[in-house]
Amino acid sequence: MKTPKHYRRTLSACRLLALLTIATLAPALARAQQLTPLFGNAAGAISQVASVQVANDQFVTAVINSTGNLEVIAWYANLSTKQLVRQGTWVAGPVETYYAYEWPAVAISSPFSLNAGISGVFTTAAINSNGNLDVIYWQLKPNGAISPISESALDGGATAVSVASVYSNQNGYPQFMTAIRNGSGDLQLSLWYVDPAMGITFSGNGYAGAINAVSIACLQDLTSDVITAVSNSAGELEVIQWYYDRFGAVVSRGNTVYTGTYAYYNAAVAPGVPTLNDPPNFVNAFYTASPDNLTTVSPWNQDLGLQGSATAGGSLQLAMIAHNNAAITVSTPYTSILYEAGGTYSLWAFDQTNSNGEWGQVASAPGAYATSVSIALVDTSSPSVITFAVAYRNSHGNLQIELWNYTQG
Repeated sequence: MKTPKHYRRTLSACRLLALLTIATLAPALARAQQLTPLFGNAAGAISQVASVQVANDQFVTAVINSTGNLEVIAWYANLSTKQLVRQGTWVAGPVETYYAYEWPAVAISSPFSLNAGISGVFTTAAINSNGNLDVIYWQLKPNGAISPISESALDGGATAVSVASVYSNQNGYPQFMTAIRNGSGDLQLSLWYVDPAMGITFSGNGYAGAINAVSIACLQDLTSDVITAVSNSAGELEVIQWYYDRFGAVVSRGNTVYTGTYAYYNAAVAPGVPTLNDPPNFVNAFYTASPDNLTTVSPWNQDLGLQGSATAGGSLQLAMIAHNNAAITVSTPYTSILYEAGGTYSLWAFDQTNSNGEWGQVASAPGAYATSVSIALVDTSSPSVITFAVAYRNSHGNLQIELWNYTQG
């Protein structure tokens, strides 16, 4: 049976229209945000893990190993050969854990993420065998060799730790800040610097009220401030601004925002858009994440003004990275049983959803079984792709690392 000529012309026209439609939509579809798994590697048994980028394509995991000691491991991501190469390792002293999955006993930070920062050094903060805060300043060479530079401790007790590299002091000495739940259950911030003899020197403390958990981040700005996101005594997210080496004080407290958002024994904060150029408009200067039966992720401007809010699935263990206008969280499933809780980890990407700057959850992906999770930037050299690493304790109790790409719209 032959198709009449005018119908053939109609069908041809429809095919052309369809092709034009597909061609028109293709760029839009290609620009959709997505999370893509890449490759990974593994190491031995651990109970907790934290991680941080130390140089481009190079990051470090700080774990509590099978003997209960702090162990740092360097990793190099060869994006060309698609291999994650294990580099140097160093084992330090014992770490004391209190309810391992409720209060993190080890944390890590590097100045590489700061615009004025340097590569090849990092700081760990941990709870030592005496139950006090212990800090170590480390060197990482390009070949992956790790060595400790200096170590110091602070009495008074600690049951949860976080650490952030901050900008150098007026003498050019490297600095970092620790945030802990101290022996009284209160928030305690401490400023430290590395002196010319490469020794760690304690500068001073700042305090706030009772907390369950804390995360600290240095903003990329001109005003020497840091942000703590805490789960306060009411189990809610509290955001506090702090200054260091300003107003005649070593550490001074700025504004506080009581969000009223649940933060179930955990909270996370990460720096966002740099404000070193003193932008005239508000930007997403930092992000917070708080876990519960829903996870709330929010961008904030440089004056602690809330820029938006979005939610994803519930979470218990939670970690977050951010780069410019994007934030990515990794979490274990929400459960009311705090100890030894685990499950399939989830990745959630949050970003601007349109040209008006509206904020929302734009991509998600499931991972493997995990009971302790962390996340670190790996490569941000592309304007549209963020490469990051998820490090976690797998179902066998071992350290597992998976690299991912987040492609922005």
